[in-house]
Amino acid sequence: MKNEITSKNLDHRSSKTTKTNVDLIFDAVKIIYNVKKKDVFTRNDIRKELGLTSEEWELRYTGGFQGMIENAPPLKNLIRPKYRAMFRRIEKGLYQLTPYGLSIIENDK
Repeated sequence: MKNEITSKNLDHRSSKTTKTNVDLIFDAVKIIYNVKKKDVFTRNDIRKELGLTSEEWELRYTGGFQGMIENAPPLKNLIRPKYRAMFRRIEKGLYQLTPYGLSIIENDK
């Protein structure tokens, strides 16, 4: 049986996880796109998928998310190349995967 990521096993608080916050953002977006079938999403969608409070998101995840946006400011240099330019802001507060982001999600089985 394939080891699929679902909301139930996406636990950002697990002491056993070796994933970075950016890895967890990516996993949450995979669920939003593949399981929930949402092409357009918000930061709040990701935050909820990770089970984070607004404060946790702001303190620990916002920078990583911003670095994953296409045309991101210099913060993107702190993000692994795999995760850069994954999302595009389509209007205030709304994002969607770029063609590159879609290809990464489709090939990350």
